[in-house]
Amino acid sequence: MASSLILIGFIILISQAYSEQHRNDDIKNEDEIISQIKSIEKEVFDVKYTVKEGDTLSSILEMQNVKNAEAFEMIDAFNLVHSVSRIKIGNIFSINFDENNELIKFLQYQIDNETVLKLEKFENSWVAREEIIEYEIETVNVQGEISSSLFETGVDLGLDFVTILKMSDILSGEIDFSSDIQKGDSFKILYEKRFLYGEFIMDGKVLAVEFFNQGKVFKSYRFNNGEKDDYYNEKGDSMRKAFLRSPLNFRYISSGYSNGRYHPILKKVMPHKAIDYAAAYGTPVISVGDGKIIFASYKRGYGNYVIISHANSYVTQYAHLSGFAKGIKYGVRVEQGQTIAFVGSTGFSTGAHLDYSMKKNGVFVNPMTVNIPSGVAVPEELMKTYLAHIKALEKELNK
Repeated sequence: MASSLILIGFIILISQAYSEQHRNDDIKNEDEIISQIKSIEKEVFDVKYTVKEGDTLSSILEMQNVKNAEAFEMIDAFNLVHSVSRIKIGNIFSINFDENNELIKFLQYQIDNETVLKLEKFENSWVAREEIIEYEIETVNVQGEISSSLFETGVDLGLDFVTILKMSDILSGEIDFSSDIQKGDSFKILYEKRFLYGEFIMDGKVLAVEFFNQGKVFKSYRFNNGEKDDYYNEKGDSMRKAFLRSPLNFRYISSGYSNGRYHPILKKVMPHKAIDYAAAYGTPVISVGDGKIIFASYKRGYGNYVIISHANSYVTQYAHLSGFAKGIKYGVRVEQGQTIAFVGSTGFSTGAHLDYSMKKNGVFVNPMTVNIPSGVAVPEELMKTYLAHIKALEKELNK
């Protein structure tokens, strides 16, 4: 019992950290949590400044004693490449001054983990350019068997928190990681480790995954389909589904889909055509698919309540919410994985949880078992290339 409580506490602590990160960044695709780059150039900078709340490029330049006319020119050049309004808290400005340590001769801004913006003066004009960070890549193969939770097993094997989340995101259309994972399940993952000048910076792309869950094996491989990198199974079918299996990441289910459940408040047995996800108060709730908000308000019993209409006569419902995400209201279109609300305990509820349900043609269906259509497969003209590509990845995965 004690070990179970410790495990639940561990999951909740992780969910709270994950919640805060996503609430701050307004991230649609969850496969993306920005880790700060420790060092992006071998050269030494005179000043490194981390963006704080309330900072603007103008205020940062003023701190470095840049005169107004010069600052305006620098801001205009910067803006041509990357909007100054998109400067993020926590990202880094690196600055070099002239030989007199008075005037800025070079400025660099960390846009994200992949790119930097470089701003320097040529013939009395400021010029900005965006550059891809050239990491040194090491491919790593990790295998493990789950003895407690996926998080604990992954961390014990040296996987980064973000890499574990990426693996779950890739397979989220096939596996509900909040309920389907069992002791004895196992996985193999092939991913990148990124270095700069010999120093480890962070984990990179997940290249391939095999996950053995309850006697079934799920495989996924990263491949460029001619337009972008995406994930596909061994047959070339897309891992992207019309709906995610779960509206939350790594949570445990307190009550399942049932035709007869004793209601703790109404004190009677009644049908429960939804899944209850127990999670920390304030945990972000995401839309499981693309769709349109058709209800976002308070409703007796359900508390704060969101209903989303999807293609092919599907509807999903999210109840007992503590509140709604910014911009969520009737008529707004949302994307799969977009945060729509936050876990709460409003309405007829005995504790913080999400009540999630799905309908097809107006009839409740079990979201855990409903057959979900896949996205676009590997183009036929690329299948030969794809099969050769995954053969090479499988060789690396099984080393």
